[in-house]
Amino acid sequence: MSANSLRNLEKIINSELANKVLKSDIEYNELLVEIDSKELVNIIQFLKSNDKCKFRQLIDIAGVDNLGNEK
Repeated sequence: MSANSLRNLEKIINSELANKVLKSDIEYNELLVEIDSKELVNIIQFLKSNDKCKFRQLIDIAGVDNLGNEK
């Protein structure tokens, strides 16, 4: 995916999911989107069903374990 396409996708995600996205960035030609784990299903459903996105394959989900957090 081109850098321009990634920037456009980032804009779509941030505008449509503004209250669900904590942070987004493009690094190493990858779009990174930080969300609360409670929003994961909503975000995935948006990426799959939104006419501007139409994702068909999920490659990776990463998580961070904060030792001080009870979760």
